[in-house]
Amino acid sequence: MSEPFGYLRHPALHDDAIVFVSDDDLWRVGADGGVARRLTAGLSEPSHPAFSPDGRQLAFTGRDEQHPEVYVMDADGGPARRLTWLGPDVIVRGFTAQGRVLFVTTYGQPFFRNYRAWTVDPAGGLPTLLPLGQVNHLAQGPGKAMVIGRNTADPARWKRYRGGTAGHLWIDAEGSGTFRRMSELDGNLTSPMWIGERIYYLSDAEGIGNLYSCRPDGSQPRRHTDHAEYYARHAQTDGRRIVYQCAGDVWLYDPARDATRRLDIRLPSHRTQAARRFELTWNVGVGAHAAHRGDAPVERADDFAGQEIPVGQSAGCQVSHGGLHQRQVEAAHGQRAPVLIQRRGYEQHAASA
Repeated sequence: MSEPFGYLRHPALHDDAIVFVSDDDLWRVGADGGVARRLTAGLSEPSHPAFSPDGRQLAFTGRDEQHPEVYVMDADGGPARRLTWLGPDVIVRGFTAQGRVLFVTTYGQPFFRNYRAWTVDPAGGLPTLLPLGQVNHLAQGPGKAMVIGRNTADPARWKRYRGGTAGHLWIDAEGSGTFRRMSELDGNLTSPMWIGERIYYLSDAEGIGNLYSCRPDGSQPRRHTDHAEYYARHAQTDGRRIVYQCAGDVWLYDPARDATRRLDIRLPSHRTQAARRFELTWNVGVGAHAAHRGDAPVERADDFAGQEIPVGQSAGCQVSHGGLHQRQVEAAHGQRAPVLIQRRGYEQHAASA
């Protein structure tokens, strides 16, 4: 029997409920862990879920209609409704205090990293642009105070990066509309959160991504977690506690106790992405250079046409993903020989078994 564990990503928190992504669906579990319950069975992978302030709704980035858009659904499950029709990259970042979905998108921008912040009513309607310039994350503080993140992508994708597009934070501590860069903070920063009188954020300033905090003026920096092997990633808060991902687990940090713990979450999943998939070979191969099937040389993918084979195999061949450019392959009779199969713009290389 397989272990009831999965790779858990993008956790969100509201009181005693946690929602996360695994097996290309949203799941819900209690803040103490336990057996998770699947909330969605969509056509594609969701990401970046966020609870509404009252905990009754979930917003998330969905791709059921190919490109990412903002979707909203009941937090206990049910059908999801699409809220945006923008086209380029879209990432849900939470809700505003007024109950509008907060998201960032490259819509209307000439470059793919130029995110700006928008809001949209969960009931529907046109989204509203926030006049803040480039924004990847946004955390609201007391009154009109806020902290924004620029270039605050996931640092785990480019560990210990210190170049010109490293993440940094800008803060308007007084709510006056004037921001200053928090240049006193080191590392590649992401996921700013405002809780009480401190700004929490993720940073790899000491080599591995961990949770830190400081006061709004940048003073009294403090490290709160001690992950030494895997980055802390995708942190969110409900205003009291912080939930984040580390490796394939969900962790919960409580500022009142200054303590973090890994949640024991069991996932009764079918493991869809690990299961075998079948496709007709005329949908898989449109051309091949050379291979062997038994002792007979195979020079055309049409020789396999009409056979139903598992993805990852070809008739008598083991298939693996290759590069993005075709290569001519030499094959000698009777030897193991690779075959090149073009599939939906990507290449697959097979060697006779």
